[in-house]
Amino acid sequence: MTAASLIPRCYQVEVAAQAVCENVIVRADTGSGKTLIAVLLIRSVLSRPTQPGGERSLVVFTTPTTTLVTQQAGVIRGQTSARVKAFIGAEVDFWKVERFQQELADADVVVCTPQVWLNILNSGYHSIRNCSLLIIDECHHCNKKHPSAEIMRQHYHPSKNGDPDRVPRVFGMTASPLWNAKNPAKAISDLEALLDARIVELHTATFRSELEQNTPKAAETLVEFDTAGDTLVDDARLDVASDDPIDDNVPAGFAARTNALIDVLRPYEAKRDFAAIVFVEQRVHAARLVRMLQAVPDVAGWLRPAALVGHGRTGWKELDQAERERQLGMEVKEASPGQQAIVAKFRSGERNVLIATKVAEEGLDFRACNLVVRFDALTTVTGYIQSRGRARAADARYVVLAAQGSLEASRYRDFVQQEAELQGLYADRSEEPDEQAEPDLDNLPTYTTPRGALLSHGSAVSTLSGFCQLLKVDQFTPLQKPTFAIAANFGGWVAELRVPKTAALSEHTFVSAPMPTRRAAKQNAAFQACIALHRADALDDHLLPLRASRSDDAPEDVDGRALDRRPLPSNLEVQLVNPFGNVFASSAAHVYVFEVSTQPPARIAMRPTVRFGRFAGLRQDVTAASPPSEIERESSKQRQKLAAKHADYHYYLRVMYGDEVGTVADEEPIASIDPSDFRLHNALVPRPTPEIISPKEAETSNMRYFPISLLRTTKIPLEFFQTFSLVPSLNRHFIEASVTGALSSTFELPPINTRLLATAITAPMSQVGYDYQSLEFVGDAALQLATSVHVFLQHPKADEERLSILRSNSVDNRFLRRFALECGLSKFLLPHLLRPTTFVPETSDDATQSEDGLLITETIGRRLLSDTLEALLGATVIDSGFNGAMHVTARLGLCTGGTVPWSEREPAQALLDVPRTRAGSGLQHLEAAIGYSFQTQGQLLRRALTHRSWVEDSGCYEREEFLGDAILEWWATTRLYALGPDAPPSALTFARALLVSSGALALIGCRKLELHKCILHSSPVLEAALHEAAEQAQQYSFEQVVQGDLTFLWSPPKVISDVVEAILAAVFIDAGFQLEPVLQVLDRLFADIMPHVVLTTEVRDPYSRFLMLLDSLACKSLSVKVTALSVDGSATTMYEAVCSFHDDTLATFSAPSKSVARQLAAQAGLAKLAEAETVKRCSCKTDGGAAEVKATETLATTGDGMDVDSVDQQTVDFELSESADPISD
Repeated sequence: MTAASLIPRCYQVEVAAQAVCENVIVRADTGSGKTLIAVLLIRSVLSRPTQPGGERSLVVFTTPTTTLVTQQAGVIRGQTSARVKAFIGAEVDFWKVERFQQELADADVVVCTPQVWLNILNSGYHSIRNCSLLIIDECHHCNKKHPSAEIMRQHYHPSKNGDPDRVPRVFGMTASPLWNAKNPAKAISDLEALLDARIVELHTATFRSELEQNTPKAAETLVEFDTAGDTLVDDARLDVASDDPIDDNVPAGFAARTNALIDVLRPYEAKRDFAAIVFVEQRVHAARLVRMLQAVPDVAGWLRPAALVGHGRTGWKELDQAERERQLGMEVKEASPGQQAIVAKFRSGERNVLIATKVAEEGLDFRACNLVVRFDALTTVTGYIQSRGRARAADARYVVLAAQGSLEASRYRDFVQQEAELQGLYADRSEEPDEQAEPDLDNLPTYTTPRGALLSHGSAVSTLSGFCQLLKVDQFTPLQKPTFAIAANFGGWVAELRVPKTAALSEHTFVSAPMPTRRAAKQNAAFQACIALHRADALDDHLLPLRASRSDDAPEDVDGRALDRRPLPSNLEVQLVNPFGNVFASSAAHVYVFEVSTQPPARIAMRPTVRFGRFAGLRQDVTAASPPSEIERESSKQRQKLAAKHADYHYYLRVMYGDEVGTVADEEPIASIDPSDFRLHNALVPRPTPEIISPKEAETSNMRYFPISLLRTTKIPLEFFQTFSLVPSLNRHFIEASVTGALSSTFELPPINTRLLATAITAPMSQVGYDYQSLEFVGDAALQLATSVHVFLQHPKADEERLSILRSNSVDNRFLRRFALECGLSKFLLPHLLRPTTFVPETSDDATQSEDGLLITETIGRRLLSDTLEALLGATVIDSGFNGAMHVTARLGLCTGGTVPWSEREPAQALLDVPRTRAGSGLQHLEAAIGYSFQTQGQLLRRALTHRSWVEDSGCYEREEFLGDAILEWWATTRLYALGPDAPPSALTFARALLVSSGALALIGCRKLELHKCILHSSPVLEAALHEAAEQAQQYSFEQVVQGDLTFLWSPPKVISDVVEAILAAVFIDAGFQLEPVLQVLDRLFADIMPHVVLTTEVRDPYSRFLMLLDSLACKSLSVKVTALSVDGSATTMYEAVCSFHDDTLATFSAPSKSVARQLAAQAGLAKLAEAETVKRCSCKTDGGAAEVKATETLATTGDGMDVDSVDQQTVDFELSESADPISD
C-alpha cells in the first residue's frame, strides 16, 4: 500500500464508524481501501478504556493465505501502535501451551489464517468471549465447512446465545459475497446470518462519487478471436516445445489465444511504467505462456514476463476443509519467499507482466496495473470481480479473451449483467436478513475438555492428524498418519479408521456411526479416536499431544512434582557435620562422660627440617674442611653428582639444608647417621609393600653424613613417634564414625557396613585411599532401574519417548543435586582432604563453624551432591541387596515407588492379571535360545518382536524396550563390579558401554537369537537391512565386543538391539517382576563375551587414537573428513570418509553411519601410518625440531641431578623409620 492509499477517505471513515456500532460486511471492489477501514476500526477498538482488573480483549484479523498474513500484519504495524503478532500455520502447529499463552498475552492484534484461529479456539488457548474485534478478510469464503464458518458456528453463535454482550464485533471484507449464482439472494442472506452482520455496499449513491474519483473503474473489453489464426506464434511454439515437454499437449486454440493476447499487449510497447497481469487457470499455462512471450520477436524486446502461481494438490477434493487449509498454509509458507520475490520485482518494474493464476486475485498488494487480461475462461462472478479490481491505473483496461461465439464469451456477458443485478440487490434489500435454516450436520455432538477446549466433528480429523505427526518414526517407518476406509451402508456411509501404533490405545481401529456423507463418516471416526486419546492422556486438555518436557518449561518428575531446573553454581557452600564441636553448647548433642587418668599434656613442635636417625659413628677420613665429593663418596649416586658440583662444603650444606645450619667450623668431625623412615602415613589403608633392594645398595644409599654440631639427641621413646604418626588417621576415623552414624540414624538406613558407608560419602579429592566412584557406578544403575520400573508401571499409556523424559527428569544430576540439598544429605559428606604429612584439623582449613562448632561451612563442587547420593545406593545394594536400596530410596523420597515389591503394586497386578498364555509355537526356538519359557505372558514375547510398521492392530515393542534397557544396564553393572570391585571406575564405565552397545546386542540378536527371522514388520527396507546385518554378524567374533569393534566399526539396524531389550523386559514381566530370571537369561546370552572382559585398560576407538597420533606428529596435513552422499533411489544417506596424509589418500570408506565411516577410515589410516616410511614423509615438525632437542637435553639434565627443592623433599622422605631407635648419647 502506498502512502497515499493509507490516507482515510470519507467513505472509509463513515463505514468504520458504522462498524464500531454494529457488525458489518463491506462489499467493495479490490483497491477501494477495505483494509484501511479495518485499520481505522482497530484503532477505535484498541483506544477504548478498560475496567481495572478486567479481562483484556484481543483483536483478531483472519485472512485466507499465509502470504496475506504477513502483508496485512505489516500494514497494521505501520498504521497503529498496537503490538501485532503474525501467526503462521506451519510455524505455530508445534508450539507448546506456554508459548501460545505467552504470544497471545504479548499481542494486541493477532493476524492469522482462519484455520490457525480456529485451532487456537478449539484448543482452549483463548476464548472468543475475550476478543473485542474479529476481522474476516475475503469473507465470501465463509460458507459450508470453511474454517471461518466453523469459527462462527462453533464459537461465536454459541457464545452469543449464552451472553450476547460477550462476543466480539465482526467486520467482514469482500469484493463479492456471491457464491451461489443460482440463488444470489439466499447466498447473501446465508452469509449475513452466519457472520451476524449486515452487508454495506460502497457502490451506493452515498459513496459513489468519492469512490469513483479515488478508485477509477477499468474500461472493460471482450476480445473475441478466431481459433483458426494460429500462424503468428507457430515458430514460438516450436521453440518452446523443443525444450518443454509440457508443450506436447497444447490445448486447441492456445496459439490463437496467445496471438490475441499479443495483439492486446502490442499498443503498450511505448508506455512508460507499463504493468499488466494476465490471469490463467492452470499453472502449466502460466509457465508455457511466459516462454512463448519470451520467444515471440515482436514483444520479446520489451515484455519482461514472470509467472506467479500457486501449488498443485494431489487428492485435494478428498481432504476436508481443515486439512485443505492446513496444507495450503504450509504450501504458501514454503513458496512465499519465491512469490514475494516475484511480487517485489513486479512492484519495482523489473518485471512488467505477471502471468498469474488465481493466487493473484485476492489480497496481494500489487502496483496499479494498466492492463488486466483474463487469458482463460472466467468461471465465477467472484473471480471476475476480484481480477478486475487489479486494473486500478487511471487509464486501465480489463480485457477478457474468448473464442468467437463461444460459451465463455456468453458467460462473461452474463457476469456483467449479474454484477449489476447484485449491486441493485445490495442497495434494495430490506433492512433485516431472512432467517437461515440450520446447515446440515450442525447438530452433531461436541466434546469439551476441563480447560474448555472444544472438539467438534469438523476439527477431529486435523486434531488426529496433528497427534499422528508427532508419533515416533524411524528410517523404516513412513510418516505416521491415520488411514480411512469408507463404504456405503444402508443408504449412509461408514468409515473405518486405523490409528498408527501408540501405547495410549489398546485398540487402534475405530468405526463411525452411519452418516449421510463420506466426510461426516470420516469425521465421526476421527471424533471417537480423539476422545479416546484424550481419555488416555495422550491429548492434553488443550487437545494437543501430551509431551513430557526436558526443558525448563515447568517439567515434572515421575510422581508429578514440579522440578526446579535452575542449575546450581559449580561450587557452593554447604554445612557439614563436625563431631569436634562444643557439645555442651548444643541441645542436640549427647555427651558420654568417663574418667581417664593421664599426665599433663605437653606441646611438641615438629618441623619438617628435623630428621631422625641412629648414630653410626664418626668419620676418621674427612672433616668439615674436606671437599663435598669426599664426604659424600659413599652416598647415593644422586648425592654424589650433586656434591661434585660444589667445591666448598659449607656452601654445599646451605644448598642442601638452608641457612639454618649456621656456622660450621672447619675442624668439626663428620658423623655417620643411619636415617630412620619416620614419615607420617595414612593408616586407614594398608601400607604399600616396600621395594626390595640389594645389600650393596642399602649400604651406599641410606647413610647420611652431617657435621657433629648439627646433631641433637632426644630421650623421647620411639613408641611416641610411632603413635603420634597415627593422629591424622585416627582423627579421620573418628569423623567417619561420627558422620556415618549420624547419617544412618537420620535417614533410618538399613544396617550397612560402616566402611562401605564411609566410602560412599568420601570425595575423591579427600585422598584417603578410597572414595565413592565405584559405588556411584553401581548406585547409578540401581537408581535407573528402580525409577524405570516405577515409570513403566505408573504410566501404562505413555510412549517410550515420554517414559524416557519422565525418567530423566527424576534421575538427572540437576534433580539429584537439589534433592541432596533439600533432604539434608549434603550435611553428611566427607570432602575433607587427608594430609598425614602436614596434618591440619578440618576446623582450621578455611572453614566457618557454627556457634556450637557442630557444623562446618565449606565450599564443595556441585557434582559431589549427586554422586554421593548414587554412591549411597550403591553401598546399600552391595551390602543389603536391591531391596535394601529400595528402602533407602523410600527414606530419601526418590521417585522409585516406595518399598512395596514391584509385583504387588496395583499397576503390576493389572499387567499380571490376564489370561495365561504361552508363546506361539513359532517362537519356541527363541525361548530355547534365551533359556526361558513364557508361562503366563506369551503375548509379551510377540509384542517384543513387533515393529511399529507391522500392519496388524497390535502394540509394538517400544515400551518394553525402555524397560529392558534399564535391566540390561543393571546386569552389566553388577557383573562388572563383581569381576573387578577395585578396578578403576573409568574402566568399569567403559566396559559397560561396550557390553550394552547396539553392536553387541545386534551380534547376539543375529548369531544367537536369529532375530532377523522373527521380527514382525511390514517394511521392505527393514527386511533388507536385517538380512544384511545377519550376514555381517558372521564376520565378527564375540571377543571383538570387548575390543570395541562392534561399537565403533559396525552400525546395524537399531531395531535388533531394541528387540533384544524388549525381550528382556518381557521375561521380567512374565517372571512376576523378578530380576533373577532375566539376569540368568543375560548370563546365558553373554556367556561367550564375558571371559574376554579386561578391566585394567580402556579401549580407545580408532579415531581417538588417530587424534592422539595427529597431536604427537604436529602434522597439518593429516585428517579424516566425512561427507554425505546422495544415493539415487534410496532414502538412506551414505557417508564417505577419506583419510588423507599430505597429498596422498590413505583410506576411503563408505557407511550408512557417519561415525562408522570415520572410524573405519581412521583405522585404515593408522595401519598405513604405522609404516615408518610413511611417517618420514611428514616435515611439519621440522620447524620445532630444535626446540624438541633442547627440551630433551633439559630433561636429561634434570634426570642426572636434583634441584634444591627436590633434594630437600627427598631428605624429608627419609625422616622416620619404624625399625630405627632414637639417637642416644
